[in-house]
Amino acid sequence: MNRGSGEYGFDDGRYWILDCRQEPSGHIVMTSKFVLEPGYHLAYANHTMRSKVWIVTHGEGEFIHNGEGCHIRTGDVLQIKAGIPHRIHAMTVMKWAEVQVGLGDLDEVEEQLQVRWGQMELTDEGVFAQ
Repeated sequence: MNRGSGEYGFDDGRYWILDCRQEPSGHIVMTSKFVLEPGYHLAYANHTMRSKVWIVTHGEGEFIHNGEGCHIRTGDVLQIKAGIPHRIHAMTVMKWAEVQVGLGDLDEVEEQLQVRWGQMELTDEGVFAQ
């Protein structure tokens, strides 16, 4: 089972699905690339059935992973296990490649958690909702 490639938009960003297929083992493998404009972010969300690897290819931003925040930049590799909430905020134009691997349906929707970026505070001890 394959999903065709295509370009999709969201808020002030866009992404391209480069390849998406279900292997004979049942695992789904999806490869995408993303662009996010400065000052914007992805929703705080998670996939329950798939893990991700993000490779930052351009820019700087903030990354929140399971309540822990850090500064990210070109060359960073981020591993996101299935079921772990995560989010990215672009300080400059950010570009990254994503590989998703896991089980489930090709059309699995991310669970988006109801926390806005402005409601989150990045501190030395972690990330707190305000």
